[in-house]
Amino acid sequence: LSEDPDAFPCSSFAVAAAIDRAYCGSAFGEIEERDLRTGQLTAVRLDPQLGEVGDLAVAEDRELVAFARGYYRWRLDGSGLVSRLVAPGAMTTAGYDDAGRYLAVSPRGAWREHLVLDLENGTDRAVEDGDSDVMWLGGQRLMVLDDSGSRIVDVASGDSVVAADARLARAEMLLPGGDGEHAWFVPTPRGDAPWTLEEFDVATAEPTGLRLEVPGFPYRMRASPDGSSAWVSYQVEEGSHLNWEDEDRGRAALFDLESGAAGPEATMVVTAAWWDHDRLRVVGSDYAGLVQEYDAETAASVATLPGSRGALQDLTVSDDGRRLLSAGQDGNVQVFDTRSWTRLGAIPSFAPEEVTQGYLRPDGLAVAVNGRLGVTEWTLHPEDLAAAACTLAGRNLSHTEWATYFGDEGYRRTCPDYPSGEGSISPGA
Repeated sequence: LSEDPDAFPCSSFAVAAAIDRAYCGSAFGEIEERDLRTGQLTAVRLDPQLGEVGDLAVAEDRELVAFARGYYRWRLDGSGLVSRLVAPGAMTTAGYDDAGRYLAVSPRGAWREHLVLDLENGTDRAVEDGDSDVMWLGGQRLMVLDDSGSRIVDVASGDSVVAADARLARAEMLLPGGDGEHAWFVPTPRGDAPWTLEEFDVATAEPTGLRLEVPGFPYRMRASPDGSSAWVSYQVEEGSHLNWEDEDRGRAALFDLESGAAGPEATMVVTAAWWDHDRLRVVGSDYAGLVQEYDAETAASVATLPGSRGALQDLTVSDDGRRLLSAGQDGNVQVFDTRSWTRLGAIPSFAPEEVTQGYLRPDGLAVAVNGRLGVTEWTLHPEDLAAAACTLAGRNLSHTEWATYFGDEGYRRTCPDYPSGEGSISPGA
């Protein structure tokens, strides 16, 4: 047998059978993950950094332990210092309710069967066992649509209201209104009639009479706080049909809800809009993944954000307008600060192409990500992130590190429960 380490890519090996993964440790401080069924690399690499990887062990298929020049542990179920697996073996196709307490989830492989997960106590209950779609409307109410019609479920009380209006029960699209009390539906047009948006009361499922004509199929809208205007995204028709593959067909504009007049059109496929005090801010993306902020009055581009390696599925803004989430078909969920357009982080996801990769909690302090093993909730709370950084480092910054990142700002210990950063740098936890 050769003693050449290059002849043995795995100096240590461990198997997590429950998740179909194998882990291979090298002589150079690297651990690679492989698919147990195919033997192919998954692109996941774990890095103890110091020295040859010694023994590897898997505990209950949830944790990988490595012995190198230190003792290292990794969670294998998607949980960690800033994340927790909240729905094993499931995915979310509707995200959070407007209070951030409930999460609509479906079993993997059965994404049109729905449960509502109460994140405060970890309980769940079935909403619909059949072939249906769901979406949050506001006020902790969930609209359930299937071949028989539609109904609105109050997830807190369990009460439901059946939509009596035939146009609402057979709507082409439903859109949240943003105030928690109203939503909008897109009725099927008759003949050459234009596409319209019509408002309804989410408590009674009754139309209010407010109606807006749109020059294309409307699929996203955001009304102003005073109800006078709305930013609407729509797909213009090519001939007599919609063409979702044509990147030039996605448009958006600001509409006056009283007169129906529209402002200048912007070309975009995915869009998010919110009011920053009295100013409407708009972000949109094209089919290539380019993300830009637009002036709502002129439809001109005013800023470019770090984009996606391909088309986006969704853009979502927190209730306070401080954070923006982009979910991309490239398998990444990204979070941005809307004041500086700094990218705060990118979280890998793993969901079928037709399922949105992740959802921002309305308060902007958590993200629900469809991961390989289920739905994982990642905290974005600054105090939690700071505490996790201290735990991982196991020490404070050295004076040299402080000067590198903070310049002339006076040195201070940012991890009060941990030792000074001077001297030898200890491996991570």
